[in-house]
This record gives sequence, structure tokens and C-alpha cells, in this order.
Amino acid sequence: PSFCFQEGGQGIKVAVLISRDLPRYYPDIDYFEGELYVRILVPVRLEKGSGKIVICNIYEGVEKKY
Repeated sequence: PSFCFQEGGQGIKVAVLISRDLPRYYPDIDYFEGELYVRILVPVRLEKGSGKIVICNIYEGVEKKY
């Protein structure tokens, strides 16, 4: 099973990693995740603090068509 974003769908709990250096590692992480996943941007409501919504990168499963 893999994650599939659906706007307006049921929320799930995720861990959010925040780092200014992270974008330079995206190509390496993309390679590690492979062609079965694609990195997308999704809105995430932070649980701690203000509960504000931030935009985060997450990997979504890609359906392979044979």
C-alpha cells in the first residue's frame, strides 16, 4: 500500500521534518524512493503550536500500468 492524496479526504497523521537544507537533498531522496513514488506538495495542519497549515513535500505512490 502507498499514500494517495485526495483533496478533502480523511486526514492522516504524519511526521514533518523541517530543514532549510532539505531541498538540496531532494534529488537523492527521489532516487532512493524510485519510480514507484512521486514527490508532491500537500497542505498539512501542524498539530503542535498554532495548528497552522503549511505546504509540505510528501511521496505519493504511482500506479504502474503494464
